[in-house]
Amino acid sequence: MSGRERLKLYARIAGRALEQYYGRLLFALLIALILAGSYARVAEVYELQSYDWRFRLKPPPAISQDLVLVDIWDDSLESIGKWPFDRRYHAVLIEILRRYGAKVVGFDIVFPEPSPSDDLMAMAASQRGGVVLCEALDEPQSENGRVTARKVLTPLVEPFQKAAEAIAHVNAVADIDGTRRRVAPLIDCVGKTYVHMGVLLAAMYLDVAPEDIRRGPDGSVHIGDRRRIPVDWEGNVFVNYAGRWGEAFRHVSYLQILTSFRQVENGETPDVDLRELEGKVCLVGLTSAGSHDVGSIPIQALYPQVGVHASVFNNVVDGNFIQRAGNNVNLVILIVLLLLAILWAEFPRIRFGFLGAFLTWAGFVGLAVGLMAWRLRWIDLFYPALAYLVVYLTSLLHRSMMEKKKRKLMETELMIASKIQRSFLPASLPKTDLLEIAAFMEPAKHVGGDLYSALKIDD
Repeated sequence: MSGRERLKLYARIAGRALEQYYGRLLFALLIALILAGSYARVAEVYELQSYDWRFRLKPPPAISQDLVLVDIWDDSLESIGKWPFDRRYHAVLIEILRRYGAKVVGFDIVFPEPSPSDDLMAMAASQRGGVVLCEALDEPQSENGRVTARKVLTPLVEPFQKAAEAIAHVNAVADIDGTRRRVAPLIDCVGKTYVHMGVLLAAMYLDVAPEDIRRGPDGSVHIGDRRRIPVDWEGNVFVNYAGRWGEAFRHVSYLQILTSFRQVENGETPDVDLRELEGKVCLVGLTSAGSHDVGSIPIQALYPQVGVHASVFNNVVDGNFIQRAGNNVNLVILIVLLLLAILWAEFPRIRFGFLGAFLTWAGFVGLAVGLMAWRLRWIDLFYPALAYLVVYLTSLLHRSMMEKKKRKLMETELMIASKIQRSFLPASLPKTDLLEIAAFMEPAKHVGGDLYSALKIDD
């Protein structure tokens, strides 16, 4: 055999092998692409939407009664004047809260520009103690599980740097669809570690000093020995929102506190009983309609940023955090689902296989919803459920094509056998003047088990 003939023979053998196994190769390639897509999170936008859907279905968390939101609402802007207020009003507010025993006071308000009343507010903050001010950081980024920022976007004026007991950051993480689901408990910026406002207020409420807030070896954040905050692979924690704005936490108007204090001083009945602020954490923030400080969260399209800090505070105090499963866990779940999809598609009785496939799919959806509702665990739902259906339907299609191919092959073989059988039959029958001989044979299938012949013995 020449070299060219040998090459042709090898090519023919390879072609037949490829023809026999190309379906399996394509199916294996599909499985590999699905697994790679899971690891790369190609459907992250839809996964986040499925998270929001499950978030709305779960029971709301317990709400701390020791947090009071001091809202700078429209009534305050109408009575005091346009924003920003003269800082002497903040000084008066701090003094009122100090007099009535508020434990911690946090301001979700940046003070980057100096004003004539800075010394007055700084004096009130330093005398009162327990005042937390904030700075916004410039475009925080995740690096190796830590969140870092290049610079401080709104640095506090110098008097407040010294007067505040602690300085927090007020950045929230907007996911790829613009919704705020996470915050960074800690952000490293220009050699300093900033603690999120909600985390810092909770730590001070739990009598943990700001310097005792630290990262653990696994990247989690420890509030002294009182709380551990789990973070995702980017160093962020998911916010378990307490409810829609106005439906959770106690709200008191900024103006009401000032007015009630004046009413008490004048011997009148106050609009708000300021004695109820004793031992409370008061969080002051701008919440007026049309405020710039609003954004979308899983349960509401427009939600004030101060509410994000309040929910983080509530999560830390309550100790319940939403945790997302990592890539490896989701990959294992996906592999199990795909194996079950193939198993049900190959089930001998298609009707029972379809029922089993549907129950498996529904059970997985129920598991994902239940884990979020009762264990605050988030596993991927959209991508695995879609991949399960794709693999199941593809397996069914492959099974149908293979059975059709087998039937066609069997029919071809039967036709060949039928031709062979007919070749055993006489092509013609003998003829005589005395007898007329005819024969007819029709097998039930392509091939029968009988033969016939007619032989002329003599004249």
